[in-house]
Amino acid sequence: QLFLLAVRPSHRGRGIGTALLSWLEVTAKTAAITVIRLQVRSTNDAAIAFYRSVGFRATSVHTRYYQGVEDALFMTWDLSAPR
Repeated sequence: QLFLLAVRPSHRGRGIGTALLSWLEVTAKTAAITVIRLQVRSTNDAAIAFYRSVGFRATSVHTRYYQGVEDALFMTWDLSAPR
């Protein structure tokens, strides 16, 4: 499970997040891990679009997940599926 991925706003759009997820993919496959899961705030459209572009798919929504107020979108990346 991916617990935290963040890129400083002033550094976004430079491929840092993509490089980190590429490293994660290689490392996970080396360890025979085939699925990576994460949750993201359902209002974070930029992050959701980024994760989808890599291969994550939405699996469920948990209402009021964050501090009992904001919903979380749970996403899964199946590393065995073709891109």
